[in-house]
Amino acid sequence: MDGYIGEIKMFSGDFVPKGWMLCNGEELAITKYVPLYSIIGNVYGGNGSTVFNLPDFCGRVAVGLGIISVPGDIGKYNLGEKNGNNETRLMPSNIPELRGGFVDGTKFSIPCAADGGAFNPIGKVIGGNGDASIFSGIPTGTLEPFDLNKAISGDHLVVVNNRNGHIEPLSIMQPGLVIFYIICVNGLYPDRGE
Repeated sequence: MDGYIGEIKMFSGDFVPKGWMLCNGEELAITKYVPLYSIIGNVYGGNGSTVFNLPDFCGRVAVGLGIISVPGDIGKYNLGEKNGNNETRLMPSNIPELRGGFVDGTKFSIPCAADGGAFNPIGKVIGGNGDASIFSGIPTGTLEPFDLNKAISGDHLVVVNNRNGHIEPLSIMQPGLVIFYIICVNGLYPDRGE
């Protein structure tokens, strides 16, 4: 399979064609791959005198060289630079505020539980000996729904917080398809453009 030395392709086979190598970051001797070294040099690693590395596409995707502007930041992608992560941790500092208002007709419930504690009025009431209970016991049953005639308006801040203090990793890995990235190590030497 002919190609230009230093050319990188995706290959769907389960083998690496003759004259090509996997883009797996492998360290190579400069003396054995002089034409390839003259094209990629130490951009992907090496010591500059005896060895250099192939690009490493294991678990990575290609990103174009250049400057990219994203909201709040300007990033520069340099040749051979590795970047990105498979996961991140959401911190309170990078979670935006969530604001919302109540809408007419909003329904909500307020849970109420019976205390169930003993009532002891001895010495705390006027008249009588305090032996009789004025309650018949713990309430049973439920209240019928009723309207609460209270207007609620304005902005209300909703705070999202992990009360346990644990910050769990969140996967941000994009969907992908595993395939060979291969580089031509024995082929046509590319002419430099003007």
